[in-house]
Amino acid sequence: MNGPLAAGNTQVWKARTGDTFRRAHGRDPSHMSEVRKALMREPYTQARSSLRRCAREMVYEAVGPMVERQLPDLVEKARGYATSNRKLGGLELDPAMEQPCYMSEVENHGKPGGYHSELVEDDVFAGAEFDRSFHVGGQRPNLVDTAGVAAKTRVIANYGPLADGLGVALARWAKDNLKDLKPERILDMGCTVGNSTLPWADAYPDAELHAIDSAAPCLRYGHARAEALGKRAFFTQQNAEATRNAAGSFDIVVSHQLLHELTVTSIHRIFAECHRLLKPGGVMLHLDIPPAKDMDMVSQWFQLDRNAHYNAEPFMTTLSELDLGKVAAKGGLALKNTFHAYAGSAGTGNLSYHFFGTRK
Repeated sequence: MNGPLAAGNTQVWKARTGDTFRRAHGRDPSHMSEVRKALMREPYTQARSSLRRCAREMVYEAVGPMVERQLPDLVEKARGYATSNRKLGGLELDPAMEQPCYMSEVENHGKPGGYHSELVEDDVFAGAEFDRSFHVGGQRPNLVDTAGVAAKTRVIANYGPLADGLGVALARWAKDNLKDLKPERILDMGCTVGNSTLPWADAYPDAELHAIDSAAPCLRYGHARAEALGKRAFFTQQNAEATRNAAGSFDIVVSHQLLHELTVTSIHRIFAECHRLLKPGGVMLHLDIPPAKDMDMVSQWFQLDRNAHYNAEPFMTTLSELDLGKVAAKGGLALKNTFHAYAGSAGTGNLSYHFFGTRK
């Protein structure tokens, strides 16, 4: 569905739907929403979209019960890591913290209960389910022709065996392009289970690594995961819009696929908070979806607008059209120091990831 069936939407547009739209309106589409409305009248697109949504739900239906069967053991293991006097990093939760609306009112990606819901005391279910479903959902098929033998399907994990491809790509870009930066402290916002956080520990082993999220089950699991992998990181339950960290306390502030889950108001607040948290000369890097202007109109619909309407990611289209440079400038960061770039994937498939950054 992410391979040939997805590509079929472009073929349908070129063969039929695009011409139909132009005859009806006397012009090409001016926005991805017009492409969506036109293509969603096509039986092919309707079928593919339904299959994709069903596949997403089936991932949770398959992974959820598997995690639930192991939940008592997982909770006990996480408790052990949290209370051990030999732990490498740390875990700090805030039971009184109120969930932001984009967490409490949206089941992101159609995940039942979202990422913050708790089933049992000291729950890790949402984190464990995310760890497994993220890996399952990050697969893509690739047809391999082996020396004239009939092509066979090989499965490629886009994000790598530890689902850390986003963090690996961005940290590697920072090492290659910000050579004068010698960070003492790094903060990852919206870390979920820390799968994208831990590559920063490898890239900058002398830095103190911190990770925040609003979802306690993910933080408990993320801390246990980091400890089990022998990585030192400090996980804290906080709202990225207004953290408890001191001003000017970080050299690098990053996020990985966080922004498209946020309201515009929240993005403004988070950029202002990044400005407050960064030391002079510090760097803010946010890896997320590419700007709409970098895509053709059909790709805009398929990669952005479709997810906003059918994959419980309602703010994705808005983010793709948002001028992040202006948002950063409004938050106090100099517009002349902002940049958009792409970080190539690190051995996790032929992908590149867009990110926005600025230097204080």
